[in-house]
Amino acid sequence: MNGFMLNTNKSTEEMLEKLGLSSTDEIYGTIPEDVRLREPFALPEALGEYDLKKVMQNLAGRNISAGDAVCFLGAGVYDHFVPSIVNKISGYASFGLNGGGNASESQGILQAVYELQIYMQQLTGMEAVNTTLNGMSGALEKAAMIALAESGKKKIAVSHSVNPEYRKCLETYCKAFDVKLVEIGCADGVSSTDELIKAMGDDCALVIVQSPDYFGNIEDMEALALKAHENETLFAAITDPLSLALLQTPGEYKADITIGNGQPLGGALLYGTHYFAYIGVNDNLKHYIEDGIVNMLSDGKFTLNSKDSCTSSRILSALSGAVYISAMGSEGLRAAAQACYSNAYYTFEKLTATSAFKPVFNKLFFREFAVKATKKNVNDINNRMLDYGMIGGVALKNNYPELGNAWLVAVTEKRSADEVELFVKEASRSI
Repeated sequence: MNGFMLNTNKSTEEMLEKLGLSSTDEIYGTIPEDVRLREPFALPEALGEYDLKKVMQNLAGRNISAGDAVCFLGAGVYDHFVPSIVNKISGYASFGLNGGGNASESQGILQAVYELQIYMQQLTGMEAVNTTLNGMSGALEKAAMIALAESGKKKIAVSHSVNPEYRKCLETYCKAFDVKLVEIGCADGVSSTDELIKAMGDDCALVIVQSPDYFGNIEDMEALALKAHENETLFAAITDPLSLALLQTPGEYKADITIGNGQPLGGALLYGTHYFAYIGVNDNLKHYIEDGIVNMLSDGKFTLNSKDSCTSSRILSALSGAVYISAMGSEGLRAAAQACYSNAYYTFEKLTATSAFKPVFNKLFFREFAVKATKKNVNDINNRMLDYGMIGGVALKNNYPELGNAWLVAVTEKRSADEVELFVKEASRSI
């Protein structure tokens, strides 16, 4: 790798001297011998900058982005319309910081983040909200830390219908802190109350359920929260912020904690990077999330409780969310959510009206749904979709093998009737 990196022998020696080591091999002493690389990677010789740039451009030219195609891919990140003003204002702020400025010292940016907190309180119905968390992994960790500290228990129950990536994050966290993680079984694509009761036992600190869940299904959060509270267990809802313009809020069904990914609120499709995540809590738990919240002082100025609590990139991501909500307004948010709901049902009905697809679940859903392909493998369908300038859905058998040849399709407010018609036509073809 040295031919592609800026490290010199001198810089390596200086690093080892600082660390008090004699060789780079000692850095990797904690890695088991049987998994260490024995031979160098089979990489080509180093190229000059111009030649390497040409190679990378050729590789990038093979990709199809959502900007170049009609996107039906979701599973956590969605192709929503972002008003031009969002990128315009966020771009100005980013330029002002120039990659190295301190966003916590910009009153304009802090005011926008403060207003986003108010917006998210209204959307979620929670008492206090922090919008500067480090993605969903940070939000999950924070929710778990609150529940473990509040209850003194060492067990967390998470629904099988929660996004698999989120469950993997939880698994890593629980292993690191010696917390028992159990899974709540599902029936027809939603969490089972019987399985919830069985999973909790009498030593459970937190129950985590997602609605709309990974399949897009809308869970009965009121019933699930009630069962958790009857067991003296805290209830955390993973929510989609745009769906809250239509659906019951965590505050209304008495969730103790809510967390979510802010990407649907003005976030571009960026491979999951730099999206703000939020956590909201009820009145009993609000003292746990004071750190990092933007406060307004008595003189009308704004400040972060802890300047070390969030990076400029996270604050700028939250700024995009604030501008998006301001630009859309409550009516715009509701219209976008309604369009997602209607477009998804329209596409679902068109697909299942053919003999090529049948429903996987019989539940209400929002923006996303699962269908089972009866004639062709969904991976083959996705490959064919690319030929027609369309990005298909997710093959569910990778994370949910019990569902077989199932396809997770997302339909946002951007999709037109003509795009859906072409999508259904090509997806349904038997050859």
